[in-house]
Amino acid sequence: MVGSLQGCLFTTPFPSYTSTSLRTKLPSGSFGKLTCCFVFSLPPFLCYCLSIHHVRWNYNLGILTHDLTPDDNCDVMADSLGEDVEKLSQSLNGLPQAQVRSSLIVVSGLPGAGKSFVCRKLAEKLPFLILTSDALRKVLFPTPRYDEHENKRLFSACHVLIEDLLRNGIPVIFDATNLLEHHREYLYRAAERVGAKLILVWVEAPLEVVRQRLLARERTAVPQCDSEAGWEVYSKMKSRSEKISRNHLVVDTSRDIAATVDKIVRATGR
Repeated sequence: MVGSLQGCLFTTPFPSYTSTSLRTKLPSGSFGKLTCCFVFSLPPFLCYCLSIHHVRWNYNLGILTHDLTPDDNCDVMADSLGEDVEKLSQSLNGLPQAQVRSSLIVVSGLPGAGKSFVCRKLAEKLPFLILTSDALRKVLFPTPRYDEHENKRLFSACHVLIEDLLRNGIPVIFDATNLLEHHREYLYRAAERVGAKLILVWVEAPLEVVRQRLLARERTAVPQCDSEAGWEVYSKMKSRSEKISRNHLVVDTSRDIAATVDKIVRATGR
């Protein structure tokens, strides 16, 4: 999305949106339908700023569609997204063989639930690339602060990287908390846009099991674990967690997960 967009038609809900970096206000009104609202000569920088927050240009229909939420803003500067995606891409240690139809396995759950453990078990049976948000965060932010601005930069870059990989036939397992449905929605639509098979997995464990895991993580370094989330972080995040709206598989890591892992593998068609 470089250059001006002439006569773009917004066809999905659009929020009141103020950007301090652009000092520009888009169509006003809280969430509602904006149909047949034409925008002429949209500045190139604004086009790009929209694009990094999940806006895409449909060349066939001439329609600008987007996935903005009330929490979105243009904190992620246009020149940082490409750099961030490039950094993440360069950090990948080799790619699996491309497939005719790629697959995306989204592994979600609270800290300490056992997401990375499930991903490792899947990787034993599937030649998929595992992208772990905790590890990728440290690629972009060696000393992470875990604040909102950092999160937006990280996941904007992750989403772009994932869609690019899927478009090129690379099967991906994405390991992240993904607690909010409007964050997961981008992954749903990314898979749909490139025709990838989407498999959703929710990982959980009993409260006391999670507590013991996180307390142990706080006391000593845990091998193959990039997460720094402890019990306090878990307690805060648990209240914000939203149910997955689509069909998904649930894995309880306090039990034998072999049967569920096999079910996930079969869902990929392998």
